[in-house]
Amino acid sequence: MSLPTRKMGNSTATAIGYGSLGITAKPTPMKFLDTLYESECTNWDNRSGTPDECFLCGEPEYIKECIKTSLKTL
Repeated sequence: MSLPTRKMGNSTATAIGYGSLGITAKPTPMKFLDTLYESECTNWDNRSGTPDECFLCGEPEYIKECIKTSLKTL
């Protein structure tokens, strides 16, 4: 089953997204992100702190690096 997509700027992302703010509460965050990506979800909101710092990520390697950095600051 493919998820519906939407145009976002010059990119296309899934209309259904994942808010990853609570990702560090997951027991295995990287495995969870791999599963999320395998389900074809490419709209991930990795917001840090305030709404003006919000950005969308679609490349799994970049997101993994962001999460690793976040985990180090805990």
